[in-house]
Amino acid sequence: MLQNVLLTREIYASEEHKMMREMIQDFIKNEIIDHIDAWEKKGMVSREIWERAGELGLLYGYAYSIWRKWFRFQL
Repeated sequence: MLQNVLLTREIYASEEHKMMREMIQDFIKNEIIDHIDAWEKKGMVSREIWERAGELGLLYGYAYSIWRKWFRFQL
């Protein structure tokens, strides 16, 4: 149904964009959805999900490297 509403734009039609979109959708479906309720109760997401998102390149590179350095000092 949503497909009927979306406009086709050339920037979103590239094969790279399609691959990235599918990877993000799989990441959300396989690694996030099942944990949302637990994270809501804790008031934060797990360290592991940030690690995994960084490994996949979903976090801004510089911010991810700063986050990793900070976490090493917190352990």
